[in-house]
Amino acid sequence: MKISDKSGIFRMLGTVWAKPHARMALTVACAAMVYPSTAHAYIDPGSGSVVMSTLLGLAAAVAYTFKKYFYKIKRVFRKGDVAQDDAAKDTANKD
Repeated sequence: MKISDKSGIFRMLGTVWAKPHARMALTVACAAMVYPSTAHAYIDPGSGSVVMSTLLGLAAAVAYTFKKYFYKIKRVFRKGDVAQDDAAKDTANKD
């Protein structure tokens, strides 16, 4: 691929570079990567487990919510009358 070719990443950078605010943001981002500063911070070993438990809890909550609403939506689109199916289940449970 030639550098003068106007496809892919070069076209994207050309359109971004044409906008003044995007040009400033891209320049600041590149400068921040080129001239890193020293971070005077400490992250204790327990922070990793807190982050992992938060992510696992979030994933479990999303999965449960998806499952709950998926079956409700599936029930609406199921063939047959929903009330009739519920009545049949109730009479089966009473026996």
